[in-house]
Amino acid sequence: MADGKQCPACGRDIGVWPILSAGLPSRIRCPHCFTRIRYRGIAGVLLFLLAAFPVVAVAALWAASVIPGLSADVQSYAAVGILLMSWAAVELAVARFLRGNRELFLPGNTRVERDGSSNAEPPDAMDSR
Repeated sequence: MADGKQCPACGRDIGVWPILSAGLPSRIRCPHCFTRIRYRGIAGVLLFLLAAFPVVAVAALWAASVIPGLSADVQSYAAVGILLMSWAAVELAVARFLRGNRELFLPGNTRVERDGSSNAEPPDAMDSR
């Protein structure tokens, strides 16, 4: 049975960095075998990320505006820095959630076990007449 930590192709732990650097949980590559892998059941996670970004952005703008003694252009740089640090924390929390609660799979296969065997039926061979 596959889990959210081991690559379904090579069986090695993918770590956290591939999840963070992918941007979306549907664009992950195994750092060992470079196979494209995805998480099952991520619609709710994607909706959460979509809803969380404006909230984090507004909070970063507000946090930069309450820092005393900053000019407007320095406040914008501070807001970008706060946004990046805050979003990194959100992405880290999402990566931890995915690794513990979702299953990795190979796109195109219905289910692949850790040993590489698949329970999907192979497609019918096309007749070459």
